[in-house]
Amino acid sequence: MNLSSRRSRQSKPEARKSHRVGFWWFAYVAFVIYGSLVPLQFTPLPWNDAWTTFQQIRLLNVGTGGRADWVANGVLYVPVGFLTAMLLSGQRRGAVRFAASLGAMVFVAALAVSIEFVQLAFPPRTVSLNDLLAELVGGGLGAILAGVASDRFRELWAAMTGAADRLLPRLLEGYALAYCAFSLFPYDFLLSATELADKLHSGRWGWVWAAGSGRGTGTAAAAKIAAEALAAAPLGLLLASWGKSARQAWRFGLALGIGIEFAQFFLVSGVSQGFSVLTRALGITAGALAWHRRHRFDPLRLAAAIRHSGWLLATLYILSLAAVTGWFELEWQGLEAAAASLREVRFLPFYYYYYTTEQVALLSLVSIGLMYGPLGVVAWANFMGPRAAASMAMFAAAVVESSKLFLVGLHPDPTNVLLAGIPAWLAYCLSRGTARLSLSRSVCKMHFDNRTS
Repeated sequence: MNLSSRRSRQSKPEARKSHRVGFWWFAYVAFVIYGSLVPLQFTPLPWNDAWTTFQQIRLLNVGTGGRADWVANGVLYVPVGFLTAMLLSGQRRGAVRFAASLGAMVFVAALAVSIEFVQLAFPPRTVSLNDLLAELVGGGLGAILAGVASDRFRELWAAMTGAADRLLPRLLEGYALAYCAFSLFPYDFLLSATELADKLHSGRWGWVWAAGSGRGTGTAAAAKIAAEALAAAPLGLLLASWGKSARQAWRFGLALGIGIEFAQFFLVSGVSQGFSVLTRALGITAGALAWHRRHRFDPLRLAAAIRHSGWLLATLYILSLAAVTGWFELEWQGLEAAAASLREVRFLPFYYYYYTTEQVALLSLVSIGLMYGPLGVVAWANFMGPRAAASMAMFAAAVVESSKLFLVGLHPDPTNVLLAGIPAWLAYCLSRGTARLSLSRSVCKMHFDNRTS
């Protein structure tokens, strides 16, 4: 084998990785452009007038109400800088990676300025120096992060796409970072004594329970509590994998819960309550206990149990979806009212996300993941593919969203149908990777036992 053929073989995996990064870069940049122009109400504007108006944009006083939106604009551009730097640097390090980060910052600046200028022709979008500043800072942070942590990201992606032996530790580490980042989103911290006084007199905090957290139906509130504990469980898995006991995990959970709730008190949109400290600690402890009993986990038995209890699980799942949606607590309306509601539905993707706060939008995305992710596990257990998992989730979401036409006070969001397939697909891939890891370890153990016996 000559040297050129070896180089060509080595370059093929790198080319495939570059294509993957390029695909996600293109998809995310397209999403940013589209999301920045929703609701797509184009109004022609003469070039001279647009340029004159753009030169006169000012730094606005957004106040506490607009601070979350301002910060969210910066967060939105972090992946732009990160993916652009990764695309430019490839697998190279040193000066090339540094130059790639600088190039990513230049691209972010050009993209942000271009979008803000185009937004002048898409009312009710607002254009201000606040948005430009946030986008430049967010994109710059993403580019710097790519120079520091791109290798970790590539390892996580490699684990998600087939390297089962590296899947769980990398996934847990990435989840821990995402969990902490999500807990403080949208980072709209209090900046004055007046804001602090307003927070003290609001219902968004409580020693045990915050009055501002009791929104929605009772079932939805119970689901939120369960989701809070479940979301903390992977942190317990991570701690136990580092050799921590369940008791140590409990202490860490209490400390982390206190820290997060204390920090959330200083967020304008944050809801801080003592009960959440308990739920986080319980979730982390449960995760640690599950890790210490991981040797009892048999993916084949789990898949067989899911198939054997298919009708029971399907019934419980349907009832859970119905309860969370409000079927048993909200008032139902007739066909005529439902038809009227249907005529008012906007089918433009992410239309309703524009008219809500960033925090509510992110919570909506998380709830979609919790509602439809389990279908990915079901698809894996029944030997279906990831496409089947996504299709089942989208069908379930279509039923749920259609039912909102008949529920007083709710309206369907067609975007949720499009998004539902993503968590199901991810859950399928995670289940498959975890099963491969468990089975490979079992085979290695059997081989070792046979050789030593």
